[in-house]
Amino acid sequence: MKTCKHLYPQITHFDNLWLAFKGAARGKRSHWDVSAFEYDLESNLLDLQDELQAQTYRPGPYRNFRIYDPKPRLISAARSRHPRPLSQDGRGESAAEYHTGARPLVVTPLAGQRRG
Repeated sequence: MKTCKHLYPQITHFDNLWLAFKGAARGKRSHWDVSAFEYDLESNLLDLQDELQAQTYRPGPYRNFRIYDPKPRLISAARSRHPRPLSQDGRGESAAEYHTGARPLVVTPLAGQRRG
């Protein structure tokens, strides 16, 4: 068996992460989480790179679903990485909100409408 050493720097290199994102996003550009990640792609990839290099990255939960064509199978798919948005007060969202995707609902009136 062939052993490959010292690959982690190549894996965590920015260009490799960029190519991995492009491959993972193919066919999913209309998904909100992929679009949100791509909106600030460079910053999000640099954050991911920092987590990988510090070995603090933790993958999120998987989404399970069944398909029946051509035969019944259970599929477990990794969710897209969500960028960590800032809340209105400038703080990042809580860890629970980040990992579950739960976000507080913020309703703002449209321009020209009165608050009643």
